[in-house]
Amino acid sequence: MYNPSIHRQLLQIKAGHRAPDIGICNNLCIFSDYGTKRLHKAILSWPQRKGEGHSYPVEGSMRKYCEAAISFTMWKNPRRLALLNYLIEYYKPQAKISKALLKSK
Repeated sequence: MYNPSIHRQLLQIKAGHRAPDIGICNNLCIFSDYGTKRLHKAILSWPQRKGEGHSYPVEGSMRKYCEAAISFTMWKNPRRLALLNYLIEYYKPQAKISKALLKSK
């Protein structure tokens, strides 16, 4: 789903403009006006998601998320970067064009 503002902010998070002890959604909330609800559909569509819902898709549980936050190892997890890359791809401008073309066929 194309959203240039979310896409830009995700790119900023990837570039290192992020708090080290929180994940993607909370960084998006801190550094922009977007809430985590805007990411739910994209997170639920991530093929590597752990857990049942949109919460804690990288670690799979609140306990493991908190452990990573407390130890400041959250951004050392390659799964978090994989999710971030997935979200960047999901919200990039070409996604809007591709989905529009799919709907017209």
